[in-house]
Amino acid sequence: MDLDLAFTISVDIVKDESELLDYICAAIPGAERDRGYVKLMGNLLKFEENADYDPARVDEAEGWQYFRYELCVFPHSVFNVETQRKLVSILAAQLTGIGAKLAVFSDFDA
Repeated sequence: MDLDLAFTISVDIVKDESELLDYICAAIPGAERDRGYVKLMGNLLKFEENADYDPARVDEAEGWQYFRYELCVFPHSVFNVETQRKLVSILAAQLTGIGAKLAVFSDFDA
């Protein structure tokens, strides 16, 4: 069975999608914006609005289900788990550094 190297980060923050994409490109060396995506470390990153977003519920035990965004990360030219773990770490540090709440979901130990 092959390991799925795609991962998702549930993100709760007040900033809009465009601001987040611009921030990632400015804050992380090598990040390149391509319309609604960011290319980084052999991956495509895309913020998607969470249809279940509910700011009144984000602090509940399972509050990640109600976070504003899902950051979907898909490998396109990287195929090793170590690169993906490093990317999770970089994204988590940058996003929490600007006040975001996060929950990471992957098939590998992030």
